[in-house]
Amino acid sequence: MTAPYVILKTPKPFCVSVEVPADVPVRVLYSCPDLGEWGSDGGLRITVDREGQKGGWNVGGGKRGRQSKARGLFNGKFGLDKSLVSEDATKEDGQIAFRSHEAGVHKICATVLLAGPDRPVRMYLAAETGEDSDHYEKLGIEGHLNGMQVEVVKLNDQMEEILAEADYMKGIEVEFHNQSINMNSASKWWPIIQICILIMMGVVQYVHLRTFFQKKKLV
Repeated sequence: MTAPYVILKTPKPFCVSVEVPADVPVRVLYSCPDLGEWGSDGGLRITVDREGQKGGWNVGGGKRGRQSKARGLFNGKFGLDKSLVSEDATKEDGQIAFRSHEAGVHKICATVLLAGPDRPVRMYLAAETGEDSDHYEKLGIEGHLNGMQVEVVKLNDQMEEILAEADYMKGIEVEFHNQSINMNSASKWWPIIQICILIMMGVVQYVHLRTFFQKKKLV
């Protein structure tokens, strides 16, 4: 895999973020060439979390606790921890497929436990939406579909993703519009409140000075 690698010199997670709408297939792509030196004991774990999410998700959709659609490259552990997806990688290159149940920003992190200053590790991490070519090839074989029919299915899936993205962006626009209205309302009343406070302070100072001068019989 030709990719821009990041050098990891600590076991701290390396994270990227992706914003996706709800009910969209997402594929997490990773590459760690140095993992081959340590085999399955390399300690590479890929996790996915959504901002504000509590509780676990399952990989690939369906009922909680079903096995991952990671094509046999991982030993899946999910549904019981705080991460939406948590996978221990056993190969240098691979991908994790899951479906976003809720819209929002998803944080994808890779942790290499054996990484250190004397043992730097190259790491590539990215995310893509939509199914891959293997999915449609398998779909064509199982459904006895010809090339044209598979392309129609692929176009329908892409259209659904585009509509989901449009609905998501529309929701964000509505939220931003409401925030703008609230900010405009706050900015309109705040100067009025400041003017009222200044008037009250002026009245209080006037009464105080008048009382002071009267006690001293200066007026």
